[in-house]
Amino acid sequence: MTNREFRIDLDRLNKHFNLFISNIPPLLLQFDNLSKSPNSVQWFTLGMLQRLINSSISLNTLLPKYVENSVFDFGIGILIRPIILDTLIGMNLLRTFKNKIDTNEETQAVIAEVDHFCKGALADGLIQTLKYFSQLESYGFVGKQDLHKMFNDFSQEYPDFLDQINGINTMPKARDPRIVKPNKHFQDLVEDSSFRNIGKNLYELYVIYSKYDHFGFLYFDIINGEKELKNDRIAVSINLFVNHFANLCDLLQRVTPNNRIVDDIYLLSKKYLENEVKDIKRI
Repeated sequence: MTNREFRIDLDRLNKHFNLFISNIPPLLLQFDNLSKSPNSVQWFTLGMLQRLINSSISLNTLLPKYVENSVFDFGIGILIRPIILDTLIGMNLLRTFKNKIDTNEETQAVIAEVDHFCKGALADGLIQTLKYFSQLESYGFVGKQDLHKMFNDFSQEYPDFLDQINGINTMPKARDPRIVKPNKHFQDLVEDSSFRNIGKNLYELYVIYSKYDHFGFLYFDIINGEKELKNDRIAVSINLFVNHFANLCDLLQRVTPNNRIVDDIYLLSKKYLENEVKDIKRI
């Protein structure tokens, strides 16, 4: 580490947050009154956009307090961590999309692979919930008939992601069972020369901020580290949020044809990233 003093430019970060706060709600509104449910890629991008704006509003409130009192770094770290993971996942999805287009694969094959990726990500929490239901029965909190009803109701609630149960107390299976762990997203990105550096930066930040969320010896080292290092991580992370926003707009625009608002915000996000975050390369 150098001896330079690194100060957080609150005005610059506030400008980034305002980009999200101003432009994400119009995107979400485009899918409120559709005649059909959003497809899996739209669900994926809209969910991540909603998480991004929610975190941004909270971070925008906490950062001025952190400048005065470093104790707020803990809350900031808890908020940054999931968005850095989202950025890692979203970057890998865009890599998948881009590579298949570059190799001239048939459009339907590209969409099928991306659909598979998104459904696996979206189903992750569903499978974990089903496992919890099963544990409730194992420890005597619910009976077998209750468990059967819980499985049945849950599978009917998410028919696009879960198979219907075919026997008493049989846990529904995910239609797209591929659940990719963070280290696999890291591996996929760094093995692609176009994404190697940003993949390394993202995963390193994710590993560091995970120590805020998971208790252990490294928690003490990181939470009590030098404020200049914390400032640097915060600024780099929020710059990467801009990259994440542009990538999500790119993905959404690819699967949402003939929507002027989606098109306009995609172009705005691309221009903003190129002009305002010059040190983060957009793929």
